[in-house]
Amino acid sequence: MLRLVYRLLFCFVAEDRGLLLDPSAEETSRARYTAGFSTSRLRRIATRRRGTRHSDLWRALTITLDGLGSDVGRPELGLPGIGGLFRNSASDVVQGCSLGNDALLAAIRHLSVIQPKEGGPRRNIDYQHLGSEELGGIYESLLELVPRHDPSTRAFTLDALAGNERKTTGAHYTPAPLIDCLLEASLDALLDEAEASPDPEGAILSLTVCDPAVGSGHFLVAAARRIAHRLARVRSGDNEPSVTETQTAVQDVIAHCVYGIDINPMAVELCKVSLWLEAMEPGKPLGFLDHHIVNGNGLIGATPRLLAEGVPDAAFTAIEGDDKKTVTARRKTNAFQRDRRSQQILDLPLDPAALADPIAVEMAKIERMPEDTVEQVADKAALYSALLEDAATTRARLAADTWCAAFVAVKTPANPSITDDTVRTAGENPAGLTPEQRSEVSDLTRRYQFLHWHLTFPQIFKVDLENGGDLGWAGGFDLIPGNPPWDALSPDAKEFFAAYEPSIRFVKKDEQDRIISRLVENRSISDSWSRHRRELFGLVHFIKSSGRYRMFAPGNLGKGDFNVYRMFVETALTATHGSGWAAQVTPSGLYNGANAAAIRNELFERCRVEVIAGLRLTPPASGFLALTRQPVSQCTLRSEEVLPSILRLVLGSQMRWV
Repeated sequence: MLRLVYRLLFCFVAEDRGLLLDPSAEETSRARYTAGFSTSRLRRIATRRRGTRHSDLWRALTITLDGLGSDVGRPELGLPGIGGLFRNSASDVVQGCSLGNDALLAAIRHLSVIQPKEGGPRRNIDYQHLGSEELGGIYESLLELVPRHDPSTRAFTLDALAGNERKTTGAHYTPAPLIDCLLEASLDALLDEAEASPDPEGAILSLTVCDPAVGSGHFLVAAARRIAHRLARVRSGDNEPSVTETQTAVQDVIAHCVYGIDINPMAVELCKVSLWLEAMEPGKPLGFLDHHIVNGNGLIGATPRLLAEGVPDAAFTAIEGDDKKTVTARRKTNAFQRDRRSQQILDLPLDPAALADPIAVEMAKIERMPEDTVEQVADKAALYSALLEDAATTRARLAADTWCAAFVAVKTPANPSITDDTVRTAGENPAGLTPEQRSEVSDLTRRYQFLHWHLTFPQIFKVDLENGGDLGWAGGFDLIPGNPPWDALSPDAKEFFAAYEPSIRFVKKDEQDRIISRLVENRSISDSWSRHRRELFGLVHFIKSSGRYRMFAPGNLGKGDFNVYRMFVETALTATHGSGWAAQVTPSGLYNGANAAAIRNELFERCRVEVIAGLRLTPPASGFLALTRQPVSQCTLRSEEVLPSILRLVLGSQMRWV
C-alpha cells in the first residue's frame, strides 16, 4: 500500500515539474493524458467533489501506473515506460483490485491539500518544488503510524507507533544547513582531489558515499547534487553548466556514487524515490538502485576476520531468557570445535574469501551493465535477483547469518544449538543444517536484520585476511556521512507501553507501574514486551561480545550509557578506506563523555581531525544557526549565543584517516 502512495507522490512531483511525459510524444497524446489520465486532474477533482462508488477514476489511474511500469509505456498517452518504482511485483497487493471514486478522491485529497492547524483556508501542496527535505518530513510523519489489521472485524486502522519502536527504526531527520556543513568540509575536499587528477571525470565517478542510516535519503541527495555539479563542470568546461548537463550528471552520479542502508524498509523505498526524483530525465527509465540502497541493520553483521576466527566463547554468555546450564554446555562444545579447527585437526578454518569472491565477480558484471532503456534496467534487476538467489550467495550469507545468530539465539534445551560447527556447515554444506537450525537462523536474520558489509557491497570491500587489518577486508567508502540515532540501548517501559496506554507518559512512577502491571496481564502484550527486551539485550550482547566493536575504554566494555551513536561512529571509521572521510552528527558525549574515550583516542592517534563544530539550533520557526569553529585544542561551545533552554546541542565532526 505504501508503494502506491510513493507512486502517487512521484507522479505528482514529476508531472508538476514537466518530467513525466515523453518529450518526443505527439501533442495529441499529451493532451489526451492531461485531459483524462493525469494526476493533476485527479487532484483538481478531489478538491471539488466527494465522488461516487463508481471506479472509473481508479481504472484510469491504473492505466497510467501500469503504463509507467511497462517496457513500452503508453504511447497513446505520451507516457514512457520508466520501470523502477512502477514495475509490478508480488508485493503489489492492490494489483487487480478496484477502488470507488469516493475512496480514491478522499485519499488524493489527503495527499494534495493542507488544512493549517491554526485555521484559515486550505492550501494545495506545491509538489513542483517538493524536495528531499519535504520527503524527510513525510518520512517522519509516516513513521508515527503503523497499519494494523483486526481479523475479527476485518478492519484496517492506522495506530500511533510506540515511541521506542520509532527510535529503533532510526527515524531521524537532519536539517539541510547541518548536512551542508558536513559535506562542505568532507565531500568538497574529495572533489577537489578528484578534479585535480589526470582523469577528473573518472575520478569523480569513482567516488563512493554511503549513509548507514539513510532515512529519506537527505544526505545522499545533497551529496549527489554536489558531486553532479562538479562532474558537469568538468565535462562542460564551464563553471556554470547548463541544467541539461547537470541533470545528466546527476543520473550518472546516482548510478555510480551513492549507497545507503536502513533498518526500516519504508526508509529504503522512500530514499530510492528521493533519488529517482532527483535523477529523473523526461523519457528515460528510472535507474536500478536495489544493489546500492539496501534494507538491513548496518551495526550487526560478520566481517571476514571474525568469520575466519570462528564463533568466540563470549557468544555463550547468559542474557535474559537463556538457561544458564545450556549456555555453559554449549560454550564448552563451541570451544572444543573451534580449538580443533584452529589446530587444523580434520578441518581447516572457514575461508571467507572463497565465500565472498564469487559474489564480487557477479556484482562487477552488474555494475558494468547499462541502464539506458527499461529493458536494460530490467535485465540488471533480473541479474541482481538471480545473484541473491544463487547458491554461492546463499551459502556465504547463511554462514555469516549463522555466525551472528550464535550470539543472539535463545539458549535453552528447547532451542537448537548454534555453534562454530554450525557456521562451518552453513558455509560448506547448508543441507547439513537441521531444519530446526535453518529455521532458527532464518527467524533471527529476519528479526535482527543482519547485514554483512563485505557481502552486501562486494564492489567496495574485498576480503583480504593478510592485509585487511582487524576486519579482514581491503577497500571501503570514500565518505560515510550521517546523523545516527542517539538512543541508549535499554528497554524503555514507558515508551513501549505508551502504544497501548498513551496516558502512561503523563503520570508519576507509581501510576506507571500500575498501568504496566495491568497491561502485562494480556498475554499478547506481555509476549511483545518480552520479545522487545530480548532483542535489545541480544543486540547489546552482540556489540559487547562479538569483537566487531573495539573502541571501548579499557575495563569499560559495556558499562555506562550504551548509546548506539558510538557504534555508528566506529562503523563509519572502519568502513572508510585508508584516505576516506567520516562525517557524523553526534551528541556532545563524543568529545566529553567517558564512554567515548576510546573513540577519541582513535580520532587523535590514527586520524586527522579536520573539523569539530559545535552547533546550537533554534526552533525551526526562526531558522537561526550559530556555528563556532575553533582549533581542535580550543574547541568550545559558546552558550551565550542563544538561549540554551530552547536548543538542542549537536556536534558535527569530520575525521580523515592518515
